[in-house]
Amino acid sequence: MDAAQLLAMEASDLATVGLAVGVQVGARRWPWQHAHADCWLRPWRGVVLSRLDPCAWCRTLAFQQVPKPEDVSRHVKSCYKAKLLRDNIPVLWCFGDYGDRVHWETLRGSFRVRPYADDLAEWIIARGRARYSEGMRLKHTTPRSALA
Repeated sequence: MDAAQLLAMEASDLATVGLAVGVQVGARRWPWQHAHADCWLRPWRGVVLSRLDPCAWCRTLAFQQVPKPEDVSRHVKSCYKAKLLRDNIPVLWCFGDYGDRVHWETLRGSFRVRPYADDLAEWIIARGRARYSEGMRLKHTTPRSALA
């Protein structure tokens, strides 16, 4: 199995969930979502990396430093033989002032990554609902002055 075959398998895995390497993604990571809706920050945005990208493997259990591309290819090949990585993909998350980090994310299940546009659209709806429910709560709260 050479690098081209590994890339083809990766593209196939990503295509099943509508993603590709280089696509911006979200994963319902909404900073301050448990605070008042006006405090919510925009969803964290990530970029899908290739499983063969040495940056994806830097400071992992497999490699403590930035590995050489041929070492990564050999490692990914052994992971595929062991039927690992089929449901996981590295994502470079941009955490603003906190820096960038690579996390391995799942492609299936309730916490899977999805296109950033979908994540942002759901965030806008959820934030609107939260604002509405907060407004309704405030509207139906009796002021203390009326109780005196």
